[in-house]
Amino acid sequence: MTVTQIRKQDKIAVAKWSELEDRAPTYALVADVDLVVLRYDDEVSVLYGRCLHRGALMADARVEGDNLICGVHGWDYRYDTGVSSYNNAEVLQKFRSWVDHDADAVLVDQAEIRTWAEQSPQPYDRDAYLGLYADVHGTPVEPFTQHIQELARNGLLITPTFGPRVRLAKVFTDLPLIPDKPIEFGVWDFCMICEKCAKKCPSQSIMYGKPTVKLHNISNREGLLRWPVNAETCLAFWAANGTDCSNCIRTCPFNKPTGRLHDSVRWGIKNLPFLNPLFLWGDDLLGYGKRGKADKFWKDTEC
Repeated sequence: MTVTQIRKQDKIAVAKWSELEDRAPTYALVADVDLVVLRYDDEVSVLYGRCLHRGALMADARVEGDNLICGVHGWDYRYDTGVSSYNNAEVLQKFRSWVDHDADAVLVDQAEIRTWAEQSPQPYDRDAYLGLYADVHGTPVEPFTQHIQELARNGLLITPTFGPRVRLAKVFTDLPLIPDKPIEFGVWDFCMICEKCAKKCPSQSIMYGKPTVKLHNISNREGLLRWPVNAETCLAFWAANGTDCSNCIRTCPFNKPTGRLHDSVRWGIKNLPFLNPLFLWGDDLLGYGKRGKADKFWKDTEC
């Protein structure tokens, strides 16, 4: 005779039924598992709350037709089953749920979710930097971002050709690529003595002195030796000013076009760092980084 153990249910409320808007994803957390709760007409669905692609919260998703669409990369899952319409092999775990109208509550079986979590451990450290929003998946290209740039005092990425005038993007390809090594071309040593961006920062969000691991606020990343920028005071200035600033880009000595003079200085910064004070003096002597005259700017723009 086979004896089957009947597991006792442990029902717990995850949302108030009356407060759930129709087809509006709602976040819940049970047994350290992120959930997305969705009411549709008189039904309710409770699914695992992370996109299977990069772990984005599905509570931040949108509803299109019968699908929940991840707000990051557009992956889709039917909100009634959790099955992807695009690829049926991709399925968000669906948990049993009940509506208790007397208690005005949506209930789930906490024991069921806890059992699932034991089989599918969650990697998110909710007390760490980024917490809920950490990307624990990553991609094969991400460890190599340091191969094309160095980190500067102004918190921006500096490249040998374009200086701070860059933004990172990803290109996915199956072409065979040859890995190279991280580069160093003198940014760190030069930033140690320069401080032009800090002096010209109108909100004083860029620090002076040596790099540190101390943080200004939650906007900074832990465990990284650098010059942390106070992004909160920076963006507050943008908001008050009605537009962005970019003084730290304009005043950066690495913000120069190619040419015989500038290429020679870049070579010197990389190979002869003891001459950095001379290069910085020359940058000041030639008037780089100074505030331009507004009248001249508008006249040049009209031309």
